[in-house]
Amino acid sequence: MPAHLLALALDTLAGPIDTLLDSPAPGPFLAILIGFLLGIYGHAARLRWLVVIAIVTVFIGSIALFLAAAATEERPLPVLGG
Repeated sequence: MPAHLLALALDTLAGPIDTLLDSPAPGPFLAILIGFLLGIYGHAARLRWLVVIAIVTVFIGSIALFLAAAATEERPLPVLGG
């Protein structure tokens, strides 16, 4: 494969990752991505302990994503009692 086609393919594949890393909270997205990759590898290699780690990683990434979304939301908090 010529070098310019390889560079074009890498730019195309890295496009979504670039926008992911520019987001306000890239950590949860990366944790979920790594969790899914670990899960796929764990299933392929039949390593149950790695699948468990992958499930926990995706779960923690999902919770962190929810908390990051709630923390960066710009609407005011409701006033209690009044």
